[in-house]
Amino acid sequence: MPEILGTLIVLAVIVVLAVLAWRSAWKSRKKGGCGCGCEGCSGCSGCAPKEDTKTR
Repeated sequence: MPEILGTLIVLAVIVVLAVLAWRSAWKSRKKGGCGCGCEGCSGCSGCAPKEDTKTR
């Protein structure tokens, strides 16, 4: 039983951290940011250009 309890506690902590990260990104996006940390950008493509992923 203690192994299961320890696993559940760790899982609960991970879930809480994931929810807090999602909430922070949601609030940032709602304020007009992209959620990547830059202020006033219009989207992630503007603050970090995507690499060309075409392969030959």
